[in-house]
Amino acid sequence: MEENVFDLDQLRAILNVGLDSSRTRGKTQFSLLDLIDIAKNGARHGNATVFIEDVIPRERHRWDIKLKETWVERMAAKNDVVRKALEMIERLRKTVSVCKHSKVSWHMMCISPGSPDQKPHRDAPNHCYYTFIIPLTSHVDSGGTHFPFLNKTVSPYGGILCFDGTLEHLGMGNRSKKDRIFLYAAVYSGKDAN
Repeated sequence: MEENVFDLDQLRAILNVGLDSSRTRGKTQFSLLDLIDIAKNGARHGNATVFIEDVIPRERHRWDIKLKETWVERMAAKNDVVRKALEMIERLRKTVSVCKHSKVSWHMMCISPGSPDQKPHRDAPNHCYYTFIIPLTSHVDSGGTHFPFLNKTVSPYGGILCFDGTLEHLGMGNRSKKDRIFLYAAVYSGKDAN
């Protein structure tokens, strides 16, 4: 975990920056908050399909939106947080030998108030699998990532959390009155467990 890595204004901007879908009809600009609304309401993705690869069912009150590379590229061109995170991921891929030929998938997770704790789990038992988490919100009682072995819960707003997929962890439930939203990137070989 590294704290105070990102400029907080750039971090806050990620949720509201509208990216152009390059379409000519209907809604053409989409922020991450727009993508969350689409996922929560089960709406057809329309022009947002330029940015949404999939909405992955999770536990109650959890929306996992797999983002397309188009979103990553366009957001990195506008935002230093995403650009810096891409640099960190590339550094890991170059220095961890089993990850040299890895793939990367980007997701945005929204955990609503009232969500329960996840069950402890590992993302991948072997091979290359690393998770990078960038919290986009910081609310007291909104949860974080808990590591049972360390008996510690972390949610480094302004920073980044990276851990190996063999490490047991769980997403804590959201006991606040606001959504907990974070980006995560999975760096993996083989199949993405997420």
